[in-house]
Amino acid sequence: MVVTSTTLTSSPSRWWQIPRATEAVAGWHVSPLVDVVAYHFSWLFILVPLALAGETHPTDYLALWAIGITTSFVHRHVTMPYVYLDEGVFQAHKPRFTLIPGVLLAGFIASVALQQWAAPARFFTPLDVAVAVVAVGIVVAVWWRDRHAETISNRTLLVAGAPFVVAVVAGGVLLPGHHDAFLGIVTASVLAAAIMVLRGPTRVAAVVVVVAAVGLHLGGQSLNARTWRTNALVGAAAMVAALWNVWHTPAQKVGILRVYNAKSTAPVDKKVPLWVDRLLVFGWFPFLAALLVDRERDTILQQGKVVKMYLGPIVDGIAAASPVLYPLGILGIVVSIATFLFYEHRATGLRNVPRLSMAAGITLLSASFLVASPLKCYVAYGFSHAIEYIVFVWAFQRRRYAVPLSPPPLLQTLLQRGALFYGLFIGVIAMAYFVSEFGRPLGLYTEPIRLFGLRSGLVIYVWAIWHSFAHFYFDGFLWKMRPAVRAAL
Repeated sequence: MVVTSTTLTSSPSRWWQIPRATEAVAGWHVSPLVDVVAYHFSWLFILVPLALAGETHPTDYLALWAIGITTSFVHRHVTMPYVYLDEGVFQAHKPRFTLIPGVLLAGFIASVALQQWAAPARFFTPLDVAVAVVAVGIVVAVWWRDRHAETISNRTLLVAGAPFVVAVVAGGVLLPGHHDAFLGIVTASVLAAAIMVLRGPTRVAAVVVVVAAVGLHLGGQSLNARTWRTNALVGAAAMVAALWNVWHTPAQKVGILRVYNAKSTAPVDKKVPLWVDRLLVFGWFPFLAALLVDRERDTILQQGKVVKMYLGPIVDGIAAASPVLYPLGILGIVVSIATFLFYEHRATGLRNVPRLSMAAGITLLSASFLVASPLKCYVAYGFSHAIEYIVFVWAFQRRRYAVPLSPPPLLQTLLQRGALFYGLFIGVIAMAYFVSEFGRPLGLYTEPIRLFGLRSGLVIYVWAIWHSFAHFYFDGFLWKMRPAVRAAL
């Protein structure tokens, strides 16, 4: 018999106990109770009441919809204390935690400040594009050096981020009515940053690109012949974030399966390959895409002009391909489940309870799209993702800070009153979003709340877009199985 971590003897009461932070847990991540409730079946807590509500979206279940969306918004912020209040973590990835979020923050500020602005036809020139490309190239160059373990000085980070700060400051004053003055200031800032940060051929290439674009600009060549509204560009960013989220959310479920796979005592050569877990999770997607578009096409396209503009062609493409997607999707579901069970049987003889339970939760959640409204299932999917993430971060920090570090980071001190600290942190963010986004529809107030002269819901919406990029980016490297991360799992 292949002995797995889940076949080790333990008293039945252990299923209902949360072990000490320093205690090793066989097979499970936190404990059977926590894992099953938070990771495997948390979606039931919102999908069941949603399924019992009416079918008119979203008025029949607005409060539940608000809770699900707010929880999803909140979870993207719970990594921030770990990143910025633990000096060791921050210093390990300083360029990634300063330069990239700084650029995204500049994008957020610019998006809010210029929300009501529209660029007239033939406004942008080749120089605008060249300056933007070189500015992004400077950030990519710093990121590349950091990826290759090169020490990046604070001066380099400030210089690399300076063009974006200059663009935001100058844009708020000059861009709408004084394009050439704005472009001149930003061009000078970008050239200075390129000369100070880039090296060798990349520096020469950046300067050549900008100088060549200056010549085109002086020659009067413009880039576009249409009006561009800032909110349309923000909408494009929102669509990118939404599509990224389609990968990010199920990828987290794959990650939890991989944690269980790593904790299994199956022989290394028998452990389940990564592609099998990905196939189990993503194998439903072709079928679900066809089903969602088939049932909710009109509702999706009625969410606004921006959604119709950017998502419309994708929806129409899926609708056209649905006669093929349905049979291929069903085949994909059957193959993905059968493949998972085959490799799981080879590894443990189907005795790895955590992996089987997680797989059952994923499969039942995906199957729920067949019997409940796809939009309700969408909220349940996002809600479960958020609960998984919040519990994962709690469990990770609980183990990481169980033994005092020297010197103790600020976060470790705050976690001595962890319930109070995170309760206030999450509570403030949740309340701000819930009230701004759903307070008026739910009747909590009648007059719209305004921030910076704009509806608070719009400001929060823009913040959600840019912050989601930071969240996706951080998660892409923060939880990789390095020794320090593995030890805290």
